[in-house]
Amino acid sequence: MSRHSSSNKTGRCAACGKSFPASRLSKVEYLRPRLVELIAAEVSDLGDHALLCDGDLARFRRRYVEQLLDEERGELSELDRQVLDTYEKGASTVQASAVGLLERNPTLGERVADRVAAFGGSWTFILIFISVLLVWMALNVVGLFAEPFDPYPFILLNLVLSCIAAL
Repeated sequence: MSRHSSSNKTGRCAACGKSFPASRLSKVEYLRPRLVELIAAEVSDLGDHALLCDGDLARFRRRYVEQLLDEERGELSELDRQVLDTYEKGASTVQASAVGLLERNPTLGERVADRVAAFGGSWTFILIFISVLLVWMALNVVGLFAEPFDPYPFILLNLVLSCIAAL
């Protein structure tokens, strides 16, 4: 873990010098070596047991990711910058938009889709489906009709199942 286990202790951030609860500090020894090198370039007395607050760690991580992207692509796009800003703030754009979707009322189509999915994945549906298949095959093999409507090898059944699979 990168956090201290004790919640009642405090520590001093090596970057900003402010005091924080241990739960908001991370040990430098648990960070990636290249990230530590980046931090050490700015913080003079950085030892293995040094601590960083969440804000400074997020700032250094942003610089680290920015450096990696710059090395790989050359120039950062506007989207890259937006993602880095969001990353530094500790929020996720996907997470924020998902929360918005969950808070609104579902549309009629979404409610119907949820019900169809719930029934399609239930044991009731599976057992009914297997029963229909068995009855279909029994009617055509035993030949309760004068002439089976889909004799073995069940070409029509295969067509129906292929259509269902395509849905």
